[in-house]
Amino acid sequence: LDLSNNVLKGSLPSELGLLGGGASLKRLGLSNNAFTGVIPIQVGRLQGASVLLKDNRFQNTSNTAPLNLCLEREVNEFDLADDATLCPPERNALSDIYDSAKGAEWTNGSLWLDEYASYCDWKGVTCEDDMNHVVKVNLTNNGLSGRLSESIGNLTFMKELDLSDNDIKASIPTELGKLSNLIYLRLSYNAFTGTVPEGLAEMKGLQLLQLQSNRITKMPTIPRLNDNIHGQSTFVADCGVPSAFDEALECYNCTMCCNEDDDCYPQQKTKVQELGLKDYGTFAAVLSACFIVLCCSVALLLYISARRKNIENFLTSEMETRIKELDIYALSKIGKDSVYSYFVTDKVFGWFIASATLVIQIVLLVSFINASEA
Repeated sequence: LDLSNNVLKGSLPSELGLLGGGASLKRLGLSNNAFTGVIPIQVGRLQGASVLLKDNRFQNTSNTAPLNLCLEREVNEFDLADDATLCPPERNALSDIYDSAKGAEWTNGSLWLDEYASYCDWKGVTCEDDMNHVVKVNLTNNGLSGRLSESIGNLTFMKELDLSDNDIKASIPTELGKLSNLIYLRLSYNAFTGTVPEGLAEMKGLQLLQLQSNRITKMPTIPRLNDNIHGQSTFVADCGVPSAFDEALECYNCTMCCNEDDDCYPQQKTKVQELGLKDYGTFAAVLSACFIVLCCSVALLLYISARRKNIENFLTSEMETRIKELDIYALSKIGKDSVYSYFVTDKVFGWFIASATLVIQIVLLVSFINASEA
């Protein structure tokens, strides 16, 4: 049926839906007319039809098109689906979130997926300004399951997202990292898995981030958040021990860590971290490097001194006696049976054995320290 390019006025009759009986209608062309008012729900139920309504006056009202029609769930095509006034993209995004998180099973899904109700009135959704941009979604403890839709990234004006105390599975979509205006994010007490999106590390305005009691195994290095507002609850993750995983989640900037028993405790910086080092492994590496540099420096200075004085060939008996006394003194302090006694000899292989022993002891020491802190 093609009645486009005429001067038809008034509202579209709901009886148009009857044309879809038996799925016989393939095209409803009513574009370039003067229709106004509300687009009937029945138009969105024309199975497999192309609905063409461009160049009318539907945009001159505050009414949106039926949600089912905008999402093209039953029709084959709707030529105004990309019209932000009739089919708000944020409403479409929220609809995807509802479907992916099994909205039909929610504890309270009031007005969600209503054909005409403003998405700003849907349960847990808060909008701001005259443009009806979504700035807050709070669906905590509301029976959400399934997964979190990638469409969450289309809610670019959102500042607060709270989906805690639900049963959402799968990984956190990377699109969440696009929400640059986010200041409050709670995904705790769900069943998220995998890796936290890299984009969260670039959210400059983030003031609260809670990810505990999930199955997250890796996260990017997220800068330490300002804890002046939310205190120790500012940044919480499953970085405590005993861990539910083979290795505890690394989160050096968390203000609080939780373990497999859901016990959470404030994360305090170790003495090593207060020095600006990442962990004891880094400390051991730095210490070993300093020791090697020190030994090399001493050896170089002795070599230069020897070259200048040419003492390797012209040592006086008094100097030789003094060197022997120093060697004996060093051995008495180190112990003649100690592997470190090789350090006072000129045997290269002995130095290698002593150095290897030192490295092994440092590694064991770091392991014991880490175990004691666990």
